[in-house]
Amino acid sequence: MIAGLFEIFLCLLVLFGIYKLVLEQTALHRVKRFYLLFALIFSLTTPWLNLEISSDKIMIPTGEMISETLYEVVANEQAITPEAISPSEYTEVKPKTSINYAAWTISGLYLVIAFVLLIRFGRNIYQLFSKARKNTRIPYKSAEVVLLGQPTIPHNFLKFIFMHNEDYKKEALREQLLAHELGHALQRHSLDILLVELLQVLFWFNPMYYFYAKAIRLNHEYLADAMVLGKFNDIANYQRLLLKFANRNQSNEMSLACLSNYSLTKKRFKMMTQQTTKMAALVRAAILLPLLAVTTLCFSLKTKAEAIIGNNANTLISTIENSIFQENKPELHPLGDYKYLRTTSTYGMRKDPVTKEDKMHKGVDFSAKTGTPVIATASGTVEKVESLKGGYGNYIQIKHDDQYQTLYAQLSEMNVQVGDKVEKGQLIGKVGNTGHSTGPHLHYEVIKAGEKVDPKDYYKATPDTPTRPAILILEQKSRDPKNVAVYAVKEEHYDVNLGAGFEYEKIIYDDNKAIFLRKNEEPIIKDMANLSVEQKQALKSLTLPPRPYLGKLQPTQEIVENWSDPTIYGIWIDDKKVDNSVMSNYKASDFSHYFKSFLYPNAKKGKIYSYQLNLTTNEKYEKDKIRATEQKAEWEKTTKAFLAKLDF
Repeated sequence: MIAGLFEIFLCLLVLFGIYKLVLEQTALHRVKRFYLLFALIFSLTTPWLNLEISSDKIMIPTGEMISETLYEVVANEQAITPEAISPSEYTEVKPKTSINYAAWTISGLYLVIAFVLLIRFGRNIYQLFSKARKNTRIPYKSAEVVLLGQPTIPHNFLKFIFMHNEDYKKEALREQLLAHELGHALQRHSLDILLVELLQVLFWFNPMYYFYAKAIRLNHEYLADAMVLGKFNDIANYQRLLLKFANRNQSNEMSLACLSNYSLTKKRFKMMTQQTTKMAALVRAAILLPLLAVTTLCFSLKTKAEAIIGNNANTLISTIENSIFQENKPELHPLGDYKYLRTTSTYGMRKDPVTKEDKMHKGVDFSAKTGTPVIATASGTVEKVESLKGGYGNYIQIKHDDQYQTLYAQLSEMNVQVGDKVEKGQLIGKVGNTGHSTGPHLHYEVIKAGEKVDPKDYYKATPDTPTRPAILILEQKSRDPKNVAVYAVKEEHYDVNLGAGFEYEKIIYDDNKAIFLRKNEEPIIKDMANLSVEQKQALKSLTLPPRPYLGKLQPTQEIVENWSDPTIYGIWIDDKKVDNSVMSNYKASDFSHYFKSFLYPNAKKGKIYSYQLNLTTNEKYEKDKIRATEQKAEWEKTTKAFLAKLDF
């Protein structure tokens, strides 16, 4: 928040400097009025204004997606974990609560001062309306003249022109005075004053609003003077009239009104003779517009720069930011010692195990037994503890700082409450199966700057966990040898679907132990030194066929003709939901692949379209293809290295 307030101050300062440099001494009063109001409003948007190139993660059509059906059963079952290799237990830590007295003191001081200023603001408005109601009012063109019994400087508020009744009786003075105040009323200058006064109440600690208020009031006088001189064309007589009223005292209730005073008179006299030619105006515009463009970009390119730089630069910048700002970034695995736990669903497009609909999965699922401890992956404050009948089920959301939040769903137990302070590694709940789910697991999400990102970039082993050997899970789903594939889940875990000729449904290898499973039978746990010939052959027979990849598939003519219709298609381009109206900008050749899926009744609830259409652009398709090729080479290397270690 402090950074945002400073950004508002800095923006106001820069824009006011441009005003002083380029516009203040000109007679372009309408332009100046627009500029000052623009500066006030634009500055308020700068903390949230981000011109960014979307960096959303896209669908990677690799083996995980192609072979989804091959290991769908795995995603729905508990991890088989013998007692000898069960996850480590955690000591429950009582939530720590603390009060930030400095923050409460500063907040209280702000509210007290703002409240006092708001009361004064409201009192001034009330007094102006009260004066208009209690005194004689005379219609004058589109305004009303309010005659006051005491001498005062003529001033305006909304449609009311306040004037001493003796001044009104003097015809020689009346017309020019009324013309000036009518100029304020017709141009609605009071609305500008109300805006800047309200901003002064809310941001009383920001001195720039006082400078803007002064500049806006002075420019209002310039505008009203111009209307008078345009009508009467007698500068000398009008200046004598202004001098006559310059020394009259002002009362406090007039602070919201448009009025004159002696400190402004000299500047107004000078401006009455000031002229700005068309050429001079063009020169000023030529200077002003580039300055505004540069200023706008400077205050709105924060996120864009992050989005367009490379991975190495992002890593370096992240390291520097962490060291400077002590960023409270999630870094632990939510299940702590995850040596024997399996990732059953990764971040990205995948088939929903319940509805069978292709959906964007914005988190990671870990298969684990009901009751497995769940820990906070970073220190923070619990902001949500809720129970839903579907969806997340029982879930906890923790705010770590202004940048990061994490979410833990499908819990059987929740051991914290909203507002609790939690430490990194503290027990917050236990794994369950309470929402939209087919089996016990933890659904984990990481939220960065309001966007859900891939959690695998934000967890590692607990600091006290020793380096673990690789886990290789061999799973037979088909007799077709082409179904053999390797999937890397971090560095500690590999899934392999077996081809033909394997007797066992699943084999789990870990640190000189092997667990052999046949369907509906108890697992056989063996030390590597005591394997039978049959069991050794099961491990040695692993082969790795070529890595499959999605071939090109351009949208059909029928799809192109109907993709703009929101009642037929919901459109995703590179995994990002888009409005159907943008499809008029595309043609079939802009895409290298599409996937069309029908929405069944359960999946169609709340949607007007009948089909979900996922489109992959040519650029993204080629990038994904390169990445899949690189991953294939890495998986081949990893698998061969593992097999080489099996010395039988």
